[in-house]
Amino acid sequence: MDELVGSLSDLATGAGVAALASLSTAGDRAVWLALAGGAAGLLLCGAEALRAQPAAEVQMARNLLRLVLSATQFFRMWDGRDADVGAILVAIPLFLVACAPPASSFPDYVRAARALSATLNAVCLVGALVHSFTTAEQDAPGQYPHSGYDVGLRSFLAVTDAAFAAAALGWPGGAAAPRHWWTAAARSALLAALSASPSALRCLLRSPQPDWLLVVYGMALAQSTHVHACCVRLTFFSSFALSSPQRSLMLLVTPALAVAFVERRADPVHASSMVLAVVGAALLRQLLPCKRVHRTE
Repeated sequence: MDELVGSLSDLATGAGVAALASLSTAGDRAVWLALAGGAAGLLLCGAEALRAQPAAEVQMARNLLRLVLSATQFFRMWDGRDADVGAILVAIPLFLVACAPPASSFPDYVRAARALSATLNAVCLVGALVHSFTTAEQDAPGQYPHSGYDVGLRSFLAVTDAAFAAAALGWPGGAAAPRHWWTAAARSALLAALSASPSALRCLLRSPQPDWLLVVYGMALAQSTHVHACCVRLTFFSSFALSSPQRSLMLLVTPALAVAFVERRADPVHASSMVLAVVGAALLRQLLPCKRVHRTE
């Protein structure tokens, strides 16, 4: 069950947002870039296995990035529906969703919430595929500069996006490193299969979506934002001696959602650059461990 949940989690939300956005504009290269990213994701799993337990800072950075990616897509989707007030109307409700973890049975709750998130991701992807195949008018790829440098940069970032999405690392209390190999392989195969239908990815990611897909995908993105905020707070509980974990969570979530709100109209390559920065920093932190200093507020 854990392997199935791990395979489906964040394919269309969180880490999957950047990967699907990059692959949806890659054209004929999409499948190959997804396969290359999947192979890189397996290498990330190998780097993770070098340490018995990932650093808490690494786990937190990954989950905060996934939160930002989900929230950015959530704001972008509602901004496309109503450019004047769409994103503004949902900003405060999303903040409340992110900062409302339960008070008891926290690890069990995170596990159940992640399973629900995986289910919503699966429904969104199947729905987007069905809609793209039953719609006569196909969406056109995004218009970006086509210089050799730009194509090379975006291809490289698509690989790192797919690697981050395939690895699915950084879940507190998640599967042991050897089991990540199977999950990463399954996610790599799913990403490659999805990249073979870029029109379905564009249907999911770009407005205007049909109303039913807007609602379901909005639920999936909000659930993903909530799950990753819960994971950050779970890291606080397990790794840091904080007098007020909830206040610390709110202090982290507020600027994260502010970045997501600002980035809703930005080039998706900005999100890909954030993915590359977090992956690179996490690798350095994993390979060059340093002593952790515990602080209290």
